Amino acid sequence: NAVFVSSRHQDWVIAYRHEDDAGGKAGSLLFKVGAQGDFALAGEGARWPYHQHSPKILPGGNLMLFDNGTTRPGTVDTDLAKLPASRAVEYALDTSGPPGTWTATQVWEFGSHDVRYVDTSTGTPIDVPYYASIIGNAQPTADGTVLVTEGALTEPATGQVFETTAKKSARIFEVTKDAEARVVFDMRVRDPAATTFYGYLSYRAIRIPTLYPASAGVTAKVVSR
Repeated sequence: NAVFVSSRHQDWVIAYRHEDDAGGKAGSLLFKVGAQGDFALAGEGARWPYHQHSPKILPGGNLMLFDNGTTRPGTVDTDLAKLPASRAVEYALDTSGPPGTWTATQVWEFGSHDVRYVDTSTGTPIDVPYYASIIGNAQPTADGTVLVTEGALTEPATGQVFETTAKKSARIFEVTKDAEARVVFDMRVRDPAATTFYGYLSYRAIRIPTLYPASAGVTAKVVSR
């Protein structure tokens, strides 16, 4: 009996009561998930999301979302050494006790990184996290994987997505939820040059049943917008 709202610039996912029930009136606040919210954070290496997108409640009751990482304390999006990192993340929410005892346990996360730069002064390769300052999605699939949209990447990684000097791109990939996650699908949509055109950004992607007849031999399709 809840409606979940993502308040991105407050870094909270907020739950409101949907209909009147024994606990209170429709529209009343149930809880806030995030830093300085109503849950204690638990789980090894657990972190709260910052400037998140696309929260969803999974069949088992867990909360999954795309954590952009924008404004995460200790990060600076114009400093390669302190660059924020985006990720898909899942929390188990426990509200079984009275308020003040609730916990949000981080049970899974995946944030990718790659050697994408070389220090020109030393020749040392630099491992850089993928960071999408805006938009993005983490979508569970029927196969038990997660389809992730890093929808607003820039080159250089410290570039601002609305700058004309930065190349824009999107990355759509599918990752397993194994103990050692594997990327099983990886698609890049790149801007060939620095431009004001934002069509190379991707808000989100989902898997849908094929639109083709069985005789075409196509079994699945990714649709991005």
